[in-house]
Amino acid sequence: MKLWRLEAIRGLAALYIVVSHVLGNEYFFLRFGQEAVMIFFMMSGFVIEYSFQNSRYQNFKSYFKKRFCASTRF
Repeated sequence: MKLWRLEAIRGLAALYIVVSHVLGNEYFFLRFGQEAVMIFFMMSGFVIEYSFQNSRYQNFKSYFKKRFCASTRF
């Protein structure tokens, strides 16, 4: 089960970070990059833990293998 709203918040935080790196901190609305990084990592930690707990792969080896194989597909 995907948590779409949390994934959306995580995606917006990542987008904010990328835009602030590209444009720099000269704009007022881009001065919250550190906060966006914290939000991104908190959401990522929660989403990864949630997906691990609700997965049939309950040991590290099978979980890591599943994540690695999913990230190498094109």
